[in-house]
Amino acid sequence: MTARRRAWLIAAFVGVLLLAVTAVGVLYLRDEPIPRLARASAAAPTAFTPYETRFEPDWLPRGFALEHRWSQTTQQGYLAQRRGDHEWERIQIQLGPRNGTLLGFRAPRQPTWKGLAIPGTAYLLWEWAPGAPALVEVGNRKDAREVAQRVAASLRITGPQPVRYPFTVRQPAGYTVEITSTFHETGGEVRSSVGFGPGDPDIDIGVLVYPSEPPLMSANTTVRGLPARIYLADQSASVNVQLAHAVAQVNCHHPDQPAADLRAACVATAETVRLVGDPRDPATWRTPPVHR
Repeated sequence: MTARRRAWLIAAFVGVLLLAVTAVGVLYLRDEPIPRLARASAAAPTAFTPYETRFEPDWLPRGFALEHRWSQTTQQGYLAQRRGDHEWERIQIQLGPRNGTLLGFRAPRQPTWKGLAIPGTAYLLWEWAPGAPALVEVGNRKDAREVAQRVAASLRITGPQPVRYPFTVRQPAGYTVEITSTFHETGGEVRSSVGFGPGDPDIDIGVLVYPSEPPLMSANTTVRGLPARIYLADQSASVNVQLAHAVAQVNCHHPDQPAADLRAACVATAETVRLVGDPRDPATWRTPPVHR
């Protein structure tokens, strides 16, 4: 064998070895393939209605409890938390409509991790229906990616399920429903709310109902003959009305409306709030929460 041929064979062997080492390194460093995640059998809408939800997580780590759930035209969300050894651990699930975005991202063709590789945090993004993004965020857990994958795989995506509320309220003229929310307290109390808006982010009317026994502290007026208290501040007003076993709180904000008009609008909305179930027992709640 000539010296030139021997040198060529050595160079070729070294080249193959380098390619093999590089390939192994790439395989070692890249993320493991993400298994198939929850996906709907039907197409997603281009916008949600705030009166419905479309998913339920069938698995959460032990000790996690639902804290906040919301629905609006651009997303539906679910937040669960657990008190860890040093801080609160968090799992947040979001669904977006077809052609929508979550955290500024559109639905990827393949499940993918987003955000910086920060220990204890994971953002898993995938497509739950053609063109519709879904996101699971896990925070403050060492096994964040493992939990995110398992939560995403356990997600049960359903057809539209109506939200249920213990009250109804008349939709203010010129406003539309922008969001419905429920807040779940650690003691089992559930607060429910509806947010109205005219399409301007600086103008809104929000209605919150939560369990509370009479009497309403520091009542300074009445609404429909019921004890009430009205608070006025710059560009905002709040009306709190004592109902049976509950308080209805109506908050109004309008940067260009005189205080007297803002107060009147807030009182007018508060006058239309009616209980249709026991605020202390979600099993008695009905739907929908808004009438015209």
